[in-house]
Amino acid sequence: MRNIMLYTVATIILLIVSMPLFASDTLLESLYKGGSNPHAYTSGIDKSVTFNDNASRYIKSKKDSLDESDYVALLSSASVNNFKGKRLKLTVNIKTSSTDGEVGAFLGIYKKDRLQKPKSTGYFNKNRKDRRFSKNTLAFDNMHGREVTGSTEWQEYAIVLDVPQNADNMIFGVLLVGSGQVWFNDLAFYIVDKNTPVTDLFDNRTENNL
Repeated sequence: MRNIMLYTVATIILLIVSMPLFASDTLLESLYKGGSNPHAYTSGIDKSVTFNDNASRYIKSKKDSLDESDYVALLSSASVNNFKGKRLKLTVNIKTSSTDGEVGAFLGIYKKDRLQKPKSTGYFNKNRKDRRFSKNTLAFDNMHGREVTGSTEWQEYAIVLDVPQNADNMIFGVLLVGSGQVWFNDLAFYIVDKNTPVTDLFDNRTENNL
């Protein structure tokens, strides 16, 4: 009986840990458009491209060729007060078509009083020259080194960051650098254990010349 009870408790804990922290629909609805040249892109909901029978969010360039510094992001922010001291995992499924630049999910963790706009949170251009961070950045990853390019089918991508005790909020989303189109769906956050490796680029900013 004791073994059965322990197994039941362990199963319940596993189910709780594996449940998303926010509803995917709520996260997707909270996204807004930003970037270096957001007017060069369209974005919205594409009912013709689905993932698990759900319509997808998309970003598409208006022209087939754009300047290498042009990018757009669908992004949002949220408090991390309930996740301090935890390891946070962002997952999102992405599909691309004819992207001549790069596509990536991103997640940044910040201190209080972060007044600077997202342009200084490490968004990348094609030459990786603009890698500035806000002075209040605590952790950041935009999939540098594992970005999505060209045309790809649906695939899940993940970002894992630690949330320090002095963190206040996070900014997250998906970006497209250059031209092409990206669809994304099933964006979710999870608390993971310390055995899950972090993907923090900000922690390695010196060796990566960030």
